[in-house]
Amino acid sequence: MKKKISLLLLILTIFLTNITTTYALICQLRNGNCDSGENCILSLNQLTNSHAGNCTYGIVKVCCSQPGYTMTVNIRQSVCLPTEGGVIRLNQELNSHVENYTQTNYNYRVCLNSTSGSVECVNRIGSCNETNGETGLVSLFNYVNSHVADYSDTNYQIKVCCKAPECSPEDCHRFKFWVEPKSSMFTVGRETSINLYVQNIGFYGDDYVITANSSNPPLFQVDMSGASSVNDVNVGEIRRVYPTITVMATGVAGQIFFNATSQGNQNITRNATLSIIESELPMSLPEFNFLGMVMIIILTGIIYYFFKQLY
Repeated sequence: MKKKISLLLLILTIFLTNITTTYALICQLRNGNCDSGENCILSLNQLTNSHAGNCTYGIVKVCCSQPGYTMTVNIRQSVCLPTEGGVIRLNQELNSHVENYTQTNYNYRVCLNSTSGSVECVNRIGSCNETNGETGLVSLFNYVNSHVADYSDTNYQIKVCCKAPECSPEDCHRFKFWVEPKSSMFTVGRETSINLYVQNIGFYGDDYVITANSSNPPLFQVDMSGASSVNDVNVGEIRRVYPTITVMATGVAGQIFFNATSQGNQNITRNATLSIIESELPMSLPEFNFLGMVMIIILTGIIYYFFKQLY
């Protein structure tokens, strides 16, 4: 009996875990307007054999929601961001033919995002993979220069399928961030580069914005040129940037604080600290002090005397 209860609890735990780590995307077509809590992705002028456009175009709206999260839609004339799913492409924003997002003929891209993390969109023949969390938005007749229909239309076999993350907002965009070396001595007035590292350990590609401040801004100057952002970091990839530090006085110690923020989920930040343990003046070269100059003059006279003797 105890074994049966333990097995039942184990099954229940797995079931509840799956529920809490899956963030379902719900989409449907509506006449008029989307319901409260839904976002309009695009619109059609009829349920089948339709043109498409932005949400001001047609009476039939493609409405999506993700309970507990906020969705955003952008129509871009450039590629969708790494955190966005590319739904389709339009020839123009209103009354348009459409094509598969991966085609290159049309410039207007419909891009879908969620605060839970990156949305993924694909095309499938016949139906979406619902067991894998995909939701059908609309159907296309062709991959290029196509009309659009309701997802359930069997005459339009190319299905536009999108999927919300199957991970928590924190897990979707996890990353590591660190500085090397963690502490160092610096020479006054000399720009010294250090190494900042970002590693993407989440589930999706991401971009990161890096900022810096110091415990003593007048004496510690930080140049983030070329190091203030790290873009298109793939899952598992480690990237490095090289900010420079200049210490402006001797005998000072302190810290430089670096902060990195995921652009896939801007609530996720990581910090790294560089400790400046000492600063010193550049070493003076002995030949340029007074004694050195006297030695150079004497040496020059000796060489000149020997040359006169020879010639």
